[in-house]
Amino acid sequence: MALRHTNSALLEGGYIPLDEANPNVLAYLRKSDRDAVLVVINMSAAPQNVGFDLPSQGLDEANVRTLWTTQTSLEKNPSLRQLALEPLAAYIADVGKRQ
Repeated sequence: MALRHTNSALLEGGYIPLDEANPNVLAYLRKSDRDAVLVVINMSAAPQNVGFDLPSQGLDEANVRTLWTTQTSLEKNPSLRQLALEPLAAYIADVGKRQ
């Protein structure tokens, strides 16, 4: 909750669903004028692999910074083009300002 109250994208940003066809992973962007945050949650008991094309959303892939995760292997700012999620893992990242 503290993260939500300190980040403009999470507080007031628009909701953009991602990978809507995947029934196992909830993924979305929250974008404000200043910030953009990616939220990815594996809602299944099996590992899931997902990928996101941030430039198509007007975002800079070079500026990914992990904000919070339940998966230690994702703490060091992984590539979002291929993200391997453990069962029931959650990942939240600041994905940089819009270009």
